[in-house]
Amino acid sequence: MLVYNAFALLGCGAAIAYLVSRPSEVLPRWHRVLLPLSLFVLSRFGARFLYDIESGRNLHDWTYYFSFGRGSTSQFAGFYASVLLLAAYALTRRMSLLFLLDELVPAVPLAIAFGRLGCLYAGCCEGLLLSSKWTSWSVIPNPYNLPAPLFEAASALILFWLLRRLARGPLPVGYLTGYLLLFHGTSRFLLQFIRIEPNRWGPLTSTQVLAIPLIVAGAVLLDRSRAALSGQPLRHPELLSVRARG
Repeated sequence: MLVYNAFALLGCGAAIAYLVSRPSEVLPRWHRVLLPLSLFVLSRFGARFLYDIESGRNLHDWTYYFSFGRGSTSQFAGFYASVLLLAAYALTRRMSLLFLLDELVPAVPLAIAFGRLGCLYAGCCEGLLLSSKWTSWSVIPNPYNLPAPLFEAASALILFWLLRRLARGPLPVGYLTGYLLLFHGTSRFLLQFIRIEPNRWGPLTSTQVLAIPLIVAGAVLLDRSRAALSGQPLRHPELLSVRARG
């Protein structure tokens, strides 16, 4: 668990470094440090609590959820918990949640990529068994399984590159958030087919079920953003707020 926590902390640091390096009209510099740190803590603890609910397990003692020791987590469950914190922050500052999310989402794939590498070296989230003729790297705990976390980390890095390029131009509010939700939700949904996942809700894994709302929300946001870019009339005129990003 120490290896996973170390990679997760590195991911948080990389996200902070990226956010601090970019100019922002919305977030003071120290907020760009404290918000990712708060999200790192909440997502880790929230991921433990919601994982027990997601998997149908009996709840642990409360001290289990507020520790960095050994235990199962759910990345998507932690993602949903993080959105709640950001909604409270946006409400406190009287700003649009989508506007806030657009400021933060380009850094999210960096944290995800480091987290998935932590999973790889911690031996969790393993992929399907390889043929007896094949093995992956002997330095990882499960060399006879597909390195599914490595594929997820690669997907996250590709998403980071795409979001970074998109963030250079003027975009409607919600576009970057929609892009993240659609790309990451679809990626996680598809990569579940090569992972060993005991938690199932009917024919789908619990992660695939949790990915569906993200995919739908991302598609809706991108569709509305496309209408804003093309100049079509919108039912939600707040999406016409367009500004250049550094």
